[in-house]
Amino acid sequence: MRKKYLSALLFGALLFASAGTFTSCKDYDDDIKNLQGQIDANADAIKALQDLVNNGDYVTAVKKSDDGKGIVFTFSKSGDQTVTLDIENGQEGDVLSIDPTTGELLKNGEPTGIKPATDPEEVKAPVKAENGVWVFLNDKGEYESTNIPVSGVTAVQNENKQWVLTITDANGAQSTVVVPSAASVMSDLVLAGWIDGTAIGDDGKLSTSAINTTFGGTTDNKESLPIEYCYITAITKDYDGDKETTWSAQKDVVKGQVLTSLRGLGVQLVTRVAPADLDLSSMKFTLQDSEGNALPITLNPSENFDGTLTRAANSSINLIPLDITTNTYANEKAYTDLYGANDGNTLYSLVEESGARSNYGLAVKATKATVTQQYVSEVDGDAPISGTAGVNANPTFEVDLNKANKLTFDTKPEYVYDYYVEPVDKAVADLFGVQIDKKAGTFTVTKLSDQITRTTFELYVYALHIDGKIYRDKITIKPSNKIVASATLAAGEQVIKQSVQSDGKTIDKANHMRFDISLDAMFNAMSDADKAKWTSATLGANEPFDITKVVIGGSEETGKEETAAPSDYYDIELLDADGKVISNDDEYYKAKTMRVYAKYRSQISTTTPLLEVGKEYELTINFKHENTEGDTEILNTVKMTYTPVLPALSDYMQKHPSFWNDDQTVLMGVDNSINEKFTASGLTLDYAIKDGFKKLGSDKVADDMDITFKLADNKVDNKEFVEFDESASTQTVKYTAPTAKDNKNYGKEFTVKVDDVTYLSAYKYSAEELAAQTFKMKVLSPIVEGNVEVKDGTAVEVFASRNAKLNIADLIGYNYNKQSYNLYMDVDADDDGKKAYEVSASHPTADDYADKAIDFVKFESGDEQVFKITENMMPVDSSEGTPATWNGTTKSVDAGYVTLDTSNVSQNTETTIKVTVTDIWGYEKTVEVPLLIKMAE
Repeated sequence: MRKKYLSALLFGALLFASAGTFTSCKDYDDDIKNLQGQIDANADAIKALQDLVNNGDYVTAVKKSDDGKGIVFTFSKSGDQTVTLDIENGQEGDVLSIDPTTGELLKNGEPTGIKPATDPEEVKAPVKAENGVWVFLNDKGEYESTNIPVSGVTAVQNENKQWVLTITDANGAQSTVVVPSAASVMSDLVLAGWIDGTAIGDDGKLSTSAINTTFGGTTDNKESLPIEYCYITAITKDYDGDKETTWSAQKDVVKGQVLTSLRGLGVQLVTRVAPADLDLSSMKFTLQDSEGNALPITLNPSENFDGTLTRAANSSINLIPLDITTNTYANEKAYTDLYGANDGNTLYSLVEESGARSNYGLAVKATKATVTQQYVSEVDGDAPISGTAGVNANPTFEVDLNKANKLTFDTKPEYVYDYYVEPVDKAVADLFGVQIDKKAGTFTVTKLSDQITRTTFELYVYALHIDGKIYRDKITIKPSNKIVASATLAAGEQVIKQSVQSDGKTIDKANHMRFDISLDAMFNAMSDADKAKWTSATLGANEPFDITKVVIGGSEETGKEETAAPSDYYDIELLDADGKVISNDDEYYKAKTMRVYAKYRSQISTTTPLLEVGKEYELTINFKHENTEGDTEILNTVKMTYTPVLPALSDYMQKHPSFWNDDQTVLMGVDNSINEKFTASGLTLDYAIKDGFKKLGSDKVADDMDITFKLADNKVDNKEFVEFDESASTQTVKYTAPTAKDNKNYGKEFTVKVDDVTYLSAYKYSAEELAAQTFKMKVLSPIVEGNVEVKDGTAVEVFASRNAKLNIADLIGYNYNKQSYNLYMDVDADDDGKKAYEVSASHPTADDYADKAIDFVKFESGDEQVFKITENMMPVDSSEGTPATWNGTTKSVDAGYVTLDTSNVSQNTETTIKVTVTDIWGYEKTVEVPLLIKMAE
């Protein structure tokens, strides 16, 4: 692609230097000295610019700062960056450019008398800085020195469309930074075709099949761009005998111009660019054929298409609106000659002013228009409430107060180039406070007239058609009684729950959530008069209201509209100041609060959710009034927004503090009610997860929630050491205790994950929310984690003798939670072990331990040289001790004991007795308890 240098000097570059640039050869020493301090200060600014460039940013505009002492670079991503030239003594930088008509050098817009030559190849710049001085291109195509030193700061756009910032010091040394512009970073430009104003739907979508192209591509429509035109020989009043006049309204039109159908049809070029985020809005384009001939069409600033492109996903789509030129032509032929053959076969490409060119993707065909009068069909997008567009039809349109209204024309709107309105009777229009903006093409009604005297007024519509004729039409305007006060009732996040009555159990409205929201925001947006009107029994809300639209995920412009009828998903009630439902719509004017019922799941399939969790819903609601004639009209319109959310999962997984340590690890097998919580089958421990939580899920109708779990990968020596029963009724962890005393599994943490959560039968939680509820457990014995101690004192005591009895009641066992247990059998259990009885006359001998975690307890000598354990007068290695028995004489329970055979000690002897408690899973707790063998007194 051949790079071109634009005809305007430096593309309108800003040259900031001494005030005398291009004027005289005065001594510049003082100026340079003044600049030196500023140059040093700008070093950081240059580095900042370079950093932005290195980060991929580029410039969309360069201009002189408002105070004339700096250069403002506008970056696409980083905004304005200013390099300041703080010149003393009022010497400010100048803006130099070349007059595109005369070729003369302009200084701050004023002629200088210098006319640099132009390069036929458009490669060499007319003026540039070289070796510390300004040089200009002479007639020989060579650069000639001006002998004027370059000092200060310059910003020049080179032939590659890059901005070159140069700082020159007093010695002529230069430092530069090259800053890319949007045009210089553009690597690809594709002209995909053209569309008209009907191509983009109300949903913001543009189908590729709606793009017209001349050839190739994947679009369905392969058509050249038709242009209907009229050469303006005169501007005349059709309604006044074709008397000639002038035109100035939204647009200014003069004789000799050519008006076309392009603007009225909303024709736009569809382009694609790389990089995808490149801003084309500051670039200037023309349509040119292969020989460089440009079409007489104005290309307005490009706009990035931020809607949805169907059948493609590309954020690099830009739309360029087409319009007429402001040029005038000597005659019609002078205009049509610019179309060349004008046969619809000549191909044109999009050309940026730097020379960047797209593919040849457009053909045009210009034909002279046969214009017919067009009539107003819509006012601010609304059709007439009575009458239709046509000759002398005078249709009536209803408009809201304080809203600027624009007009739309029927059948062939492209034939209307411009229009404005005037009141037929200004005195009547003044009753309604009518304001007309001729340049914007709008009118605004600011108040209602005395409704008894006047309910409507008339407007003349003056429409300039593209053939130069001004047609006058008449329309009637009826100001609406509707209260226009923009208000949004923002309910915020609302937790989805089944609505229930005050008892918390009875369903209120099946499959619907419910929330209340105050109408205060609506009333606060109204004037006092409008609020008084709304709450008036005569003029206020007294008819059934309706929901006209539901938008999901944003506003009407950005969200998607709910396809189902709003009445299928929503019921709304109004409540009075006492919070009571207003059942009679004649009394809706008393409303203070809105109660919303939103259907959250399908009534037919209750497992099907209907709400998109986390997305904002916007409802448009019309309140209505029935007047004395029985006619119903919209009183006002409000928006109501809410965002349905699921309850926090953590609220439904509240751990029981008794069973969890600070590290959030539940201790399995430590609950005192072991017969209720655990079952021992051989050496297997079963633990129901729900027993570790105060609240786990919910079985209430309002917030029914089922939570299921699963185990993570929990291995020791590459083997799983826990199992999990995943059936919903049990959700039980199973642990089999190894028989080896030193097994590696005891106390080993394992991870339990939330597998799934079903809320109200229809909603699921995200994987991230489930993962956040992962917790750890570990197998611990309540016995092993406890202790055995002397009940009173520091040692248990016996007197030295044969068959000395050690009362086991002098010892006490404690589980992990400091709950005590006896170290001897203390209950009489049934054979099946389901019921145990305290020792009494009817149950005289114990045969089991009251603490169900204990399998047995044994006692051993800590020093067999001092004493031995005996049973039936014979020494043994260990003894379980005797059980508790009933003493019929004392009518009390005798605790169990252990028999000792002591040696002949000569003094009180301190030793130990080993107590080993074995739990039902085979784990052992062994403690050596201090024992004092005393001499007989």
